[in-house]
Amino acid sequence: RIVSLYLTLSKRLHDTTRANTIYDIANAFYKQNKFDSTTQYLNRMRSVCIRSRYVAGLGNYNRLQGAMHMRKGMFEEALAFDQAAITAFKKSGRLRLVGQVHHNMGWLYKVMGESQNVSAYTRQGLEHMQQAIAINQRLNSLSDLADNYVNLGILYEDLGEFKQGRECFFKALALGDQANIDPDENRIIYNNLGRNFNAEGDYQQAIAYLNKSLPINLKLDRSSSLAHNYRNLATAYLGLKQPDKALFYAEKALVEVKRSKEVPLSRSVYGVLSQAYEAAGQYDKAYRSVLEQKRIEDTLMSLEKTRTITQLQGKYELQQAQELANIKAELELAKAVQFYSFDAKIEKDIYGVLRVVS
Repeated sequence: RIVSLYLTLSKRLHDTTRANTIYDIANAFYKQNKFDSTTQYLNRMRSVCIRSRYVAGLGNYNRLQGAMHMRKGMFEEALAFDQAAITAFKKSGRLRLVGQVHHNMGWLYKVMGESQNVSAYTRQGLEHMQQAIAINQRLNSLSDLADNYVNLGILYEDLGEFKQGRECFFKALALGDQANIDPDENRIIYNNLGRNFNAEGDYQQAIAYLNKSLPINLKLDRSSSLAHNYRNLATAYLGLKQPDKALFYAEKALVEVKRSKEVPLSRSVYGVLSQAYEAAGQYDKAYRSVLEQKRIEDTLMSLEKTRTITQLQGKYELQQAQELANIKAELELAKAVQFYSFDAKIEKDIYGVLRVVS
């Protein structure tokens, strides 16, 4: 695919087409976890967008930058890019994309809340996810709503509200059926239902859902999804007092999280791995895994980083408070419908990647 995009790029193109093609190359590298190459092509895209005053293109530039920096655990930078993306998409009238960035910001705050043990961030994530839902309800975008409800359920789980989380997952399944979404996409919901039942102590039910998700993730070769899947299976077998199976899946989770290069996710994987080693009586490896988990936590919980994020969020809220508070009232349906189908391919690319499981 990248080769064909290179060939397209060698032709004489309109600036917007050139920017979109460079974006496609950057996104292809992003999906391969090749972040240096992603950055290189995003910088080229940005230059073209600035030169041609392609505001929606700058929105996509910032959106992909935000996704990449979140996966690297660089929360301050991810937040700044997401905020810039929302500004650009509002300015260019790309309402559906505004909803998608709110969705991404909801997940960003979920990761921040989990990594830094700050429930206020998680609640901020709920607000962004609910704003995404308000937009997609107005647009009647069932597939996007299904994604929103998956992540809304995960946020509720992080706040200990497992019943509400489960209701969101089943709602997402129903929306997916209405929208005729590819059944393979249900792998994300199955995995999260597995995590939900783990938290409730119903490990057999958890394993049943996780084993519905696993073959789909293997078929699609999704490293991040597999890391979540294996970690959740390890947790279930720890709950069933089967240390050998727990360790088998925990070690598989470690292989996949290294392949995905997702720093925040590696924290929870090392946590489960240390428990599995301990349950198996391998205390030296359990100790080393705990040390690695602590090292990652220290990186993610930097006081300076937390302070900077808080300040940045405060400045953004000051600038956008009225818009965000009145978002439902201010959204114009006619404008929404007019732009609904704009750049559908670009909209789908990164958003599909970002349907993060937990």
